[in-house]
Amino acid sequence: MNKYIVQLLLKLLADKENRNRILTAVLSIAAGLLFLMAAPVIVLSSMKEMGAPSISFDETKLPSEISDRLDETEAEIKAIEDALTVIGLREQTVKAQLIYISYFDELHLTNVNVYANMFTHTDDRALIDNINSYYDLDIDYDEFIGMYTLVMNRTISEYIFADAEEKNSVDLAAWAINAYDTHWEFREDRCGEIDERSHLRCADNIGLIMGYIRYDPQEKLFSSDNDSLYYTPAGSLDSMPDIKGIGVHGDSGFGVYTGGGDVIFSSAMGGIQRQNITDGGWNEWCIYDAVSYPQEVYDIMEDIRNGGNNDESETEE
Repeated sequence: MNKYIVQLLLKLLADKENRNRILTAVLSIAAGLLFLMAAPVIVLSSMKEMGAPSISFDETKLPSEISDRLDETEAEIKAIEDALTVIGLREQTVKAQLIYISYFDELHLTNVNVYANMFTHTDDRALIDNINSYYDLDIDYDEFIGMYTLVMNRTISEYIFADAEEKNSVDLAAWAINAYDTHWEFREDRCGEIDERSHLRCADNIGLIMGYIRYDPQEKLFSSDNDSLYYTPAGSLDSMPDIKGIGVHGDSGFGVYTGGGDVIFSSAMGGIQRQNITDGGWNEWCIYDAVSYPQEVYDIMEDIRNGGNNDESETEE
């Protein structure tokens, strides 16, 4: 039965012309089936943000075998979260749980630590190959990625944040990577909200950064407290430290340095994009004033400031 959910979600991704018309029906079916077959903790929280109709169950009226399986599955997905947290891969939690509830069916995890350690792979194709081989499954890579991208686009996973209370450079980089990986689209005057037309998350160039500043991971809501992006220019790229979350500025507007020489930014010419910092006309680095950075960054900026002038700048969203 889980296979039908995957196929429906994949069809939805491909059918852009009719996406708006069939979205609610598909997600309603998926929500109901996944509630009965697997873990409502994951899927229904996503469905709530998707705007699918609410589905209520009297769990006491479920057949005992289904109720028992539901309890067992919830315990298993919690065990997956715990195991990934212990080995420092908390950000992989939703992926690991989604694979489990979508493809394992009646197969139980006899050793959750073995399963969790498979997610040390940074390449998703290698990950799926290993899971297929070890558990004798037949997960189609493209099928899973399509479903995973849709689910992750609909909800902002709490697991991407290292510190939910303080706006920091590490989480800004994670925010930008998540937007790229889950295919946010470009829309003027958006900062990560779900667009009512495409039903996908959208952000304009400044909105990609402002979205992180405005988003409350604990309340799972965007505030409207900040309407301007304040930043402090630092200098040319040859003085930029290799620290995730540093801002860059140039011909493509503003971007977020995410490490490994990569910059992620939102553009009307293709949505959320990733490119090497040597491309795209990036010519200076900066810090976003609402975001905290390692002390090393401020020390470098102080050294630059002692040799020249830097003026705080502001841009309207």
